[in-house]
Amino acid sequence: KDPLTRVLMMEKGEITYAPFAGIRPNDATRLEKSAGVNVTTEGYDAIGYVHYLEMNLRDKPFSDRNVREALAHAIDTGFLSKVLFGGRTVPGTGPLHTGNPFYTSDVPSYAPDMKLAAQMLDDAGYPVGADGTRFSFVLDVPMWAPQAHVPMAEYIQAQLAKLNVKVELRKAPDFGTWVQRIASWDYQATMNGSFNYPDPTIGVHRHFDCDNIKNVIWANTEGYCDPEMDKMLDAAAIETDFDTRKAIYAKIQQKAQQDLVFIYMPQDFSATVYSDGISNLPDTPFGALAPFYDVTVDH
Repeated sequence: KDPLTRVLMMEKGEITYAPFAGIRPNDATRLEKSAGVNVTTEGYDAIGYVHYLEMNLRDKPFSDRNVREALAHAIDTGFLSKVLFGGRTVPGTGPLHTGNPFYTSDVPSYAPDMKLAAQMLDDAGYPVGADGTRFSFVLDVPMWAPQAHVPMAEYIQAQLAKLNVKVELRKAPDFGTWVQRIASWDYQATMNGSFNYPDPTIGVHRHFDCDNIKNVIWANTEGYCDPEMDKMLDAAAIETDFDTRKAIYAKIQQKAQQDLVFIYMPQDFSATVYSDGISNLPDTPFGALAPFYDVTVDH
């Protein structure tokens, strides 16, 4: 469970193979310099792991799109990519990973602008009150992928404090506790992330489809529902022409960003660490999710 212990074990070769290693970029740099240890980012093309800030859209303040836009202007994901992820990943621009064949960068974007963010909160009816705050909320932090979720949550807490928005971090003690809160919709906001998988109908539609607003984790737990989005999702699911389908997904990404269903964080730094002596590891787009038919280990 302890990231440093895990890195030390990888460094010493006590862990032979660690896909989805959960290491920070600076840990990767350290391990790359270790004798007999290898680091690769190959084998994640079909996974498409994206991080995002999920907000419960049912209640104020996050039911107000202008509030969500204000937060989007306050959170500098380019800074996070450079500092937190060491420049080894890029800011997310929407629900599709940049490696997805249906990805488009032609989407609404929200440049960092703290003055604009403050003005938007004023206009939305959230001025700084007598207590010195505009509003406060609890940000849930899951225990999985702590190397990404924890520092991103701490950055958001510090950044929004500049806008007089008080953020309380609630770190889940275990996976089940976090799942129960989010799946039962008993939360205000949470750090989250999910896989695109090889086709958006598997990994992306689940977050936006009105029919998938369920008490199930990694469903449409945020409560987003828009008939126009549903029509596009349904059309994309059955379209067989690649170019036509790509055009539909471009509109889906544009609408997701226009509506600010989520605020996308930098994409995940997904890495595999393995020792010398292990050969023929699965290196297809599915990586460690593929069969280990040809793997050999020298003793």
